[in-house]
Amino acid sequence: MPIKYILIILSILIVWPCKGQTSKRIETPSFINVKHTIDTIDKIKVLNFGTFHMGFSTDLNQTEFNQHNKENKIAVHAIAKKLAAFKPTVIIVEIEPKYNDQLKTEYNSYVKNPIKFFKNPSEVELLAFELGR
Repeated sequence: MPIKYILIILSILIVWPCKGQTSKRIETPSFINVKHTIDTIDKIKVLNFGTFHMGFSTDLNQTEFNQHNKENKIAVHAIAKKLAAFKPTVIIVEIEPKYNDQLKTEYNSYVKNPIKFFKNPSEVELLAFELGR
C-alpha cells in the first residue's frame, strides 16, 4: 500500500474522534471574587538572566573565553554584584539534578573559601556561586 494512502487513513483515524467536540469553558463560582483575589496577592518578581557557557560545552556554537583570566573573573564577579542588587532567593543553573549533592558541596566550599580554585570553572562556579555567596 503506498505511503500516501497510509497517511490519509491515519489522518482520518486521528481527526474522526475529535469531530463535533467543542472546548468547555469553566465557570468561576459566583462566591469567588477573582479580581479581588489576584489584586491582593503579592506579585513575585522574576529576573531571567542567561549567559554563554564560560567553560567547556558540547554546544555547536562556542564562545572563546578564558575562564582562568583574572580580568575575566573580575568582570564576571562585577556582573554577579549587579545581579545581587535584585536580591534573588533562587538561582537556577544548567546542571543535571543527579549532580545536586556535588553542586551543593562545591558551593558550600566556595562560600567558606571564595578564592577556591576550580580546575575547569564554568558560568556556574564563576557567576552563580559568586551571586549566591
